[in-house]
Amino acid sequence: MRIDLNIRNLLSAVEENVVQMENDGAPFNIELYISRNLPIKFPNKGIIEFVESSKKIQIHHELFNTTSFLENHNKNTIESLIDLYGSSHQRDYCLVISGHRFNDEQTIEFRGILGINRLYKIILMLRLIGFDQNQLKLLDHKPDYEKIIENDINQFPVNTELVVVGGQVAIGKMLGKEFILNKFIPGNIISFGEYTYKGKSIVLTTFPYGDLCEPIVRCLSKKKIKAIVFVGSAGTLTDDIKIGDIVVPNTIIGTDGRIKTNKFFNRFRELEGRDVKFSCLHTSVITPLIETISFVAELKKIGCETIDVEAGYFQNGCENWLQDSCKVGLMLYITDRPHAKKSIAEHDYSDLSVKIVRERMASILKDSLKTFIND
Repeated sequence: MRIDLNIRNLLSAVEENVVQMENDGAPFNIELYISRNLPIKFPNKGIIEFVESSKKIQIHHELFNTTSFLENHNKNTIESLIDLYGSSHQRDYCLVISGHRFNDEQTIEFRGILGINRLYKIILMLRLIGFDQNQLKLLDHKPDYEKIIENDINQFPVNTELVVVGGQVAIGKMLGKEFILNKFIPGNIISFGEYTYKGKSIVLTTFPYGDLCEPIVRCLSKKKIKAIVFVGSAGTLTDDIKIGDIVVPNTIIGTDGRIKTNKFFNRFRELEGRDVKFSCLHTSVITPLIETISFVAELKKIGCETIDVEAGYFQNGCENWLQDSCKVGLMLYITDRPHAKKSIAEHDYSDLSVKIVRERMASILKDSLKTFIND
């Protein structure tokens, strides 16, 4: 499965967002958010220097292997190499700067970017810190997502009963001793831990960023799995849902503005009475960077209570690819709120309060296992 990447449309959409952000502003600190995702001021003078020098930047949509690259590249020409693994615990990009900064032949490349959302986010960040559109060149190597994912998950145990997408990151370290980790398998789009719990085989994966959730579900649909759930983080848009709350979304809207919840309803809704809140209307966006002040106001006006990047894609994958007998669930913990002291720019996943919330989420998942995998 190869994604038909329309470069012109993607770049055009980015430009629309640049204009909207410049005209309207964001309900969070854009500069701080970008500085946590791009090496603006390091190494040396950082990539911000390339804005002023009008250097060209190549952005590669591709599967990338750092070891193979180094084996076939003259290491003496590499000035900097930053292989960034973000909060998804998978590669965001590998920044390669070759040649000397005083050499006109110097090249700057963002390698190994997988997923349209991730591409979009990186290009938009580069534009917002001052790079001209003409400085950016997007190269599509047409990675075969289905092949990559199937290679990632080919070591899933055949008797897997439950897959918790995002679980290895969100709650993997919070599980009790009764969850026995048999092995951990690294992958290019998702990595996973294989656990045994009371004789049941359970797999917890890392986060497939944004739109990558949908092909993940598609590939998982080929395996005989009783249940697939997603756990992750989200922002709140209402006073009734606060930072630190655990939320179960009811109706989910995708990035295209369409309702994605049709036949697969959130089985975590059976947790009513537990330490969770229910989000009547949840929406997903391609990146938090499109959340301008007016955009957030419009979401509130139509009744959206919570917001994230992945849930819409996950739900769409379930609706399109899973067999009717498969059980589905989504559970999110609230980390930020636009205009609040803790917006998405200030959020710290290592904060003690976040650790406590994730421990609660792990406990809730454990108590919900009978809903998902018991016959």
